[in-house]
This record gives sequence, structure tokens and C-alpha cells, in this order.
Amino acid sequence: MIRVNYSECKKAGIDDDEVRKIAACFQRAMLRADKLGISVFGGSSQLTLRVNGSELEGEQHMGGQLIVGEMDGCVVSGGCGAQGPGPDGLIRGEA
Repeated sequence: MIRVNYSECKKAGIDDDEVRKIAACFQRAMLRADKLGISVFGGSSQLTLRVNGSELEGEQHMGGQLIVGEMDGCVVSGGCGAQGPGPDGLIRGEA
């Protein structure tokens, strides 16, 4: 499901149709990654594609998820993703 927050787009001066297109692109990519058993991890201005699960068969002693792809220069924020309505009633994320 893709949800576009129209009031928030208007407040930010961003075209809500462009937000929908970006969200749809991300959703398609995430669904493809999931089918391959890959999770997307973001943080420190880098995005990595990691094999789901912390251990592959026969490699339990290696530790950590195998990173199969990396993208630098992306503005990526990790965190818990907390969100909720602000004092103005618009949806706002963790600070």
C-alpha cells in the first residue's frame, strides 16, 4: 500500500504526484528485493542490500548479514521510524 500525505506535501511545497511516483518506485524495488531474500538497510548516507537472516548455511562463524550491494551518496536515515501528528495536525517523523 502506498499512502501520500497530501496536506504534508502541500505544506512542504512538494508535488504530491511526484511523491507517489517515488513511493511506487521504492515499493517495486523493495518487493523485488524481498523475493530475492534481500533486506535494505540505510544509515550514515549509505544504503546497503543485505541477505535476510544473520547466518547463511555453513557460515555461522562469519557473523553478520552478507552485504550484496552498496550505494553511497544517498540521503538515508535509519532509526525506528517513529511518527505521529505534530501540534499542527500534520504527520511528522522522529527528530
